[in-house]
Amino acid sequence: MPGTSSAPLCPRLAVVQLGVLLLARESRQPADLLLCVADLAEEAAEQLGFAEERLAGHDARLLRGLGGAAGFRALAAALREAAPAFAEAAP
Repeated sequence: MPGTSSAPLCPRLAVVQLGVLLLARESRQPADLLLCVADLAEEAAEQLGFAEERLAGHDARLLRGLGGAAGFRALAAALREAAPAFAEAAP
């Protein structure tokens, strides 16, 4: 499936990625959907980056366990990578 060849994601974000890709398969405008969710993931990465800088210890580890800023950036990149293939396959 397009969009699954990027850097490995944490299990939680991998499930999010798979869900978004499955939704895109059923969408009338799959590339737009993927790019929109990628934009949201980028925004989440930015906000998580700020939080990671401010938090220390256990709280910062919890954020990183959820994928952290780097994980959301990787999710955004994977979705952007998949968008052209979904656009080509769209009816």
